[in-house]
Amino acid sequence: MSPQGQFQERHQDYVWTFPTLPVGQPQLIPFRFDLDADFSLRSLAARIPYDAAGTQTALASVALAWSGPTQDYRQRSVVPTGLGVVPIGLMMGAYYGQYGNPMPVYPEVQFPANGTTWIQVVNNGLAPLVGLQVFYRGVKLFRPGARPAYTYPAQMRTLPYSYPVLVSQLGVTDLKQHQVFRVASNGDFVLRAGQAGRSFAPATHEVFLTLRDADGYPYSNAPVHVDVLFGQSQGRAAYPVGPVPLMVAPVGPGASQPGLFYPEIYLPQDHVLLYDIARSDAAYAGAITVDFPFNLMGSKVVPA
Repeated sequence: MSPQGQFQERHQDYVWTFPTLPVGQPQLIPFRFDLDADFSLRSLAARIPYDAAGTQTALASVALAWSGPTQDYRQRSVVPTGLGVVPIGLMMGAYYGQYGNPMPVYPEVQFPANGTTWIQVVNNGLAPLVGLQVFYRGVKLFRPGARPAYTYPAQMRTLPYSYPVLVSQLGVTDLKQHQVFRVASNGDFVLRAGQAGRSFAPATHEVFLTLRDADGYPYSNAPVHVDVLFGQSQGRAAYPVGPVPLMVAPVGPGASQPGLFYPEIYLPQDHVLLYDIARSDAAYAGAITVDFPFNLMGSKVVPA
């Protein structure tokens, strides 16, 4: 619930996927929000598919600007065309908002239900860019009671707690829908963070999750790459810094830097959280079927 009690806040990721971006041609692309609730934008991230070396080097060549609900851009024009774009590394911060490091947006920017954001983007690289995604992370704002909402009992105590989940036999190209995570019967669980990914060979690259309520209502408008949603258990990929660019190994992310959920997701005992998991690794040499782990982190809630 919002501090004023006017809204029921619910974690939400919006995934904006761009068409192939030609070299040097500025693009202006609108994206539309869902019909059911307003949205408050509170952080940003971006990614492209990993290349064969496990990096996202070409992401350094992208510059963009994003707007509020009235095409009110939040970046000043910096190029002769008047297109107000900013290098994406400057806008998104460390690791482009991946690995549990989304770039905060403050004050938050509110979009109405069925509203539109405009994103100006230009690819300054040497080749067309495929698969750019920009993530708006924040909360949907529902009227109180519009969605099921659970909370703490009047008398209780909490314990740090994690639920490890292992997805067995995730194929190189695979989609497993309506998977069920069930809270144990010995206490409620408050989901506050997550980690995902294999810290050992063989690696995975393009793995996506969609989290859903028990009634199937999603926490995102499209599948979210695990490195953005949860953080990455190893921090595998090097990232480009500077115009050359210099490839720098991740420092800080990994198990100590999980992806955070706000507001937290409260799951009573014996309740379920549904998820879809997809993998698209056919383009990567050596890819095979694997068991894929992720970890749901938070607190167990038990009677006092």
